[in-house]
Amino acid sequence: SGTFLQLSSGQNHNCAIGLTGLVECWGNNSSGQSNPPSAVFDRVSTGNEFSCGITSAGEVQCWGYDSQGQATAPSGTFTEISAGYYHACAIEDVGTVVCWGSNGSGQCSAPSGLFAQLSSGQLHACGIQLSGSVECWGNDAYGQSSPPP
Repeated sequence: SGTFLQLSSGQNHNCAIGLTGLVECWGNNSSGQSNPPSAVFDRVSTGNEFSCGITSAGEVQCWGYDSQGQATAPSGTFTEISAGYYHACAIEDVGTVVCWGSNGSGQCSAPSGLFAQLSSGQLHACGIQLSGSVECWGNDAYGQSSPPP
């Protein structure tokens, strides 16, 4: 076992960034979700049968299942990333959120504003704005997109 800097667990697989910045994945690989590119990464996040990461150059790269466009990475420069079920969201270096993939529940319809952190769930996502307030979007069947005031 190696030494790692960051870890993310998906539905049936995991990916971690090693000391050299290379990503190692293990577990289910039925859709190539455990076959990362050989780039140097600063961040990695795993979803359902796909994975995404932010390279040392700030670019998003994704791999694995792409039925909803979830592994089709957007262009730009990013600082944070979070993969959901069949969608992913990332914070651009200017602080705005970009989401891609399945949007059947509005999980890719991120609000405007500047964000410091985010996390994607199965059919929703939430982020902490620079002001400290939490904003959520997507499915709200259980109140998961209605943060407390």
